[in-house]
Amino acid sequence: MQMCRKTTIAAVACALTVHAIGQGRLAVSAVEDTIQPQEKHTMNDPSTVNLDKIGHIMLGVSDARRSIAFYQETLGMRVLHGGGGMAFLDGGGVTLALSEELAKSQEHIAGAVEIVFAVDDLHHAHKVLSNRGVKFLREPRQVTDTDWAANFRDPDGHLLSIFGPPGKSAATAASAEE
Repeated sequence: MQMCRKTTIAAVACALTVHAIGQGRLAVSAVEDTIQPQEKHTMNDPSTVNLDKIGHIMLGVSDARRSIAFYQETLGMRVLHGGGGMAFLDGGGVTLALSEELAKSQEHIAGAVEIVFAVDDLHHAHKVLSNRGVKFLREPRQVTDTDWAANFRDPDGHLLSIFGPPGKSAATAASAEE
C-alpha cells in the first residue's frame, strides 16, 4: 500500500487506523482517501451560490493601534485603509482585517487559526523578523520536501507563520559551517 503523500492533482486525506492483534499488541495501517477535484458550478442556477473566493481574513484585536503597528512596522504589511478600531491590510491577494469590535464580540480573541505568510527565503525572513523583535515559538523547521516554516504570535496571541523555501541564506550558512 502506498503511504499518504503530497499530490498536486488531488487533495489526499490520510488517517491511521489502529487494530488490536492480540496479546496487547497493536497494528497501525494507513487509510488513504483521495478527494477528486469537482467541476465549478455555474451561477446560471439562481439556487446556487458558490463561496469560492476568500476576500478578507478578519482577526479580533484588543488594541487596533498596537496591532496595526505590529503588522505594518514589524511585519512590513501595507495598510489599505482603516479607522474606528479597524484596519485593512494588503495580504497579497487576500485582505487581512483587524477589528476591535470582533474581539469584543468573542469570548476568546485568538482561536484555532493560523495565518501563513509566503516568503521566498525563509531563513532570511526569520533573521529580519527576529531583528525586528519577533519572538519565534521555535527555530525554522522543514515541513515539506521543499519548504520550511517558523511560527510566532502577534500582540493578541494569534498564531502566525512564515512558510517557504529555505533560501540562499541557508545554503550559504550550511557551506560556511563545513
